[in-house]
Amino acid sequence: MDCLLLPIRDWVREHEPGDEMLWSKAAHDQWDFMAGRIAPLLAYDSSKRVDESRVDSVVRVISSHVSKSIELPVYYVKWRGVKFYLRANFYDWKVSVDASNSLLDDVDFEGLFKDRPIMSACCEGFDKDWVFGTRSKDRRRFTVELVDKFDVWCFFRKVKRAADEADKIFRETRTVYERYVLETREMEKRPEFVEWIEQQTEQLKRDLEGKQERK
Repeated sequence: MDCLLLPIRDWVREHEPGDEMLWSKAAHDQWDFMAGRIAPLLAYDSSKRVDESRVDSVVRVISSHVSKSIELPVYYVKWRGVKFYLRANFYDWKVSVDASNSLLDDVDFEGLFKDRPIMSACCEGFDKDWVFGTRSKDRRRFTVELVDKFDVWCFFRKVKRAADEADKIFRETRTVYERYVLETREMEKRPEFVEWIEQQTEQLKRDLEGKQERK
């Protein structure tokens, strides 16, 4: 079922299970976890504050499936050039990663999942194009099985940490570059530098004139 990328809370309002459903509370726990834990984690900005304007848009619902007679969402996250597809069926989680960059290439997921192929039939609600091979074969496009919400939290915490480290390297590189530009500008103002440039210019002119005469 195509859910047109609805925010989680909007989707829940339209698919609220009845209180008589045995797994109703477990379903709400799952939704609250994604909306209240994963979304804020990924919405943290570089100053470690949650960007409230982004929380509801970080995790959306792209499709759905049924487990224990309850319709459940397939979650979609597009973040920092990486697409994530997730679903949980009260037994385990399936997560697919489709990255367009190297952000996750060197992340050590430390045994959070087994490196084994996941069949499409086990990814209820996933389009066949959202199911990939193992991470050992492709670090940018893979599908894994996670046991519970704690593992999902650890998975995304490692993803966020990789992004934070990339941001840190970028900021440090930019600082070094800005310092270099500033020092270069200051150096260009010094009389000895101006004189040196003039000398080099004159030497270049003489060299060019010498080549023309030899021709």
